[in-house]
Amino acid sequence: MSVVADYVLRAKHWQIFLLLFGMFCIALSAESLGIVGLLSWVVLGLAEASYLFWLWSLGSFFGSIVPPALRLNKGLFLFSLVYAPVYLFAFNVFFEDLRPLVLVFVFP
Repeated sequence: MSVVADYVLRAKHWQIFLLLFGMFCIALSAESLGIVGLLSWVVLGLAEASYLFWLWSLGSFFGSIVPPALRLNKGLFLFSLVYAPVYLFAFNVFFEDLRPLVLVFVFP
């Protein structure tokens, strides 16, 4: 495990909550203040990247402690982590006019 993944795995529940919830609150407040464009996309990208990194570190750790007979395919796990941000980006690009009407959650 890397040093950062080890830190994320040893973090308390409230620290993870503050990281994830705080990043999304910063992104939403930037949009509500009228700061749209590249800054909003960067903050949302950082929020999503921190969430996906947390999921990756948990999945890698749990995959390493499970007996080999019960381990799942790592390729499918990585595909599900990559699929979520690609889907959200494509949804925002192709269906920008439907964003207020449709709420889509994608959980890997």
